[in-house]
Amino acid sequence: MSSNLFKFYYLNKDTENARVIDSNEMIAQKLERIRVETPQINHSEGYGGFEAVDFAKESENLDAADLLSSDFTTADRAADTSSVIKASGFAEALEEPVYNGPSPEELIAQAQEEIEQMRSNALQELEEERLNVLNSAQAEGYEAGRKQAMQEMESARLQLEGERRQLEAAYEKQIDELEPLFVKTLTDIYEKVFEVGLDNQQKIVVTLLRNTMKKLEGCKNFLVHVSTSDYPYVKEHKAELLSDSTPEGTVIDIIEDSMIRENECTIETMNGIYDCGIGTQLEGLRRKLTLLSYEGHQES
Repeated sequence: MSSNLFKFYYLNKDTENARVIDSNEMIAQKLERIRVETPQINHSEGYGGFEAVDFAKESENLDAADLLSSDFTTADRAADTSSVIKASGFAEALEEPVYNGPSPEELIAQAQEEIEQMRSNALQELEEERLNVLNSAQAEGYEAGRKQAMQEMESARLQLEGERRQLEAAYEKQIDELEPLFVKTLTDIYEKVFEVGLDNQQKIVVTLLRNTMKKLEGCKNFLVHVSTSDYPYVKEHKAELLSDSTPEGTVIDIIEDSMIRENECTIETMNGIYDCGIGTQLEGLRRKLTLLSYEGHQES
């Protein structure tokens, strides 16, 4: 523990064997050595910031005997002088510390800048959140609208499908009701046009052959082609093919043709081949009826 008191030492002088010593020179050497050693001691023991007292000045009150005493060592002097503090330096150490930070105006400006930055960040976050909510709402609305439109389209499709089925059912019902009437009407027309009944189809083939041969003037040789199923009946009624209108000496040959379908027949002459089967006759009749219907529509 350092002390501000100077230590004093007493020397016992031996008057015997005394010798004269140049104390001034020794004191000067001692003081120089102490002056050199003292700053190092003060710095090493952490007294930076305090001004050490110059030992040479403070030792002016000491006599030569004290300075030359072997008991008063350099370390003792350094320890004692390190504890001596000028009054002015100690007073400065007790003064209030000086504030070297930003001024109040600078602190206020800095705080306002931080507040403005926080406000800007908050507004930006709010805008981003608003856009996210808006986009989400638009997406949800679009999806809801799309689903509603799909549901309406599906409902309309089902309704149209139901109406179509109802119309088809009504059409089929009308066909079922009108078909017998159409058949009877067409049969009457056919029998009247071709002068033959439709109760015997093989008989129809013979009648169609005879009617066609009547219209072929200038021909005496006829080669008749009939189907396998119609061949026996037509062969049996060959004589019926001759009529009053056929020229005398007419020759008729009937052959079975596997390429001919049932109720179909053809007549081959020197002038060409004539198809006179039921299908061909009905197609001709259909064209005639269509033509009559068109002419009736034009007149109306």
